[in-house]
Amino acid sequence: MSKAIGTELSIIARLRLLPRYLGDKSVPIWRKGFILLLVAYILSPADAIPEIFLPLIGWLDDLGILGILVAWLYTKMGKYSHQQTEVQLLDESDGNGMAPSSGRLNP
Repeated sequence: MSKAIGTELSIIARLRLLPRYLGDKSVPIWRKGFILLLVAYILSPADAIPEIFLPLIGWLDDLGILGILVAWLYTKMGKYSHQQTEVQLLDESDGNGMAPSSGRLNP
């Protein structure tokens, strides 16, 4: 049975990848903006459904946005970690499939 990409990472490990992900020039700017926009919406006192008028219902939009953000980040950070591992392995093997120290082909 095969594992999905990045499923071996804990939530904490995925959160630790976030600053690197946001600073990575290869990550499209719209993805970084999406993350920052959702975080700003959650932290902002201005909401689609204000908590002042409808306290319990007003929190539901924040919880919904938070759920979308967590699910999206969980998936993206797993894929990003997998991608970074592949890039690191290619860099270590000089991109020719040969391990630098052994001279044998990598599996």
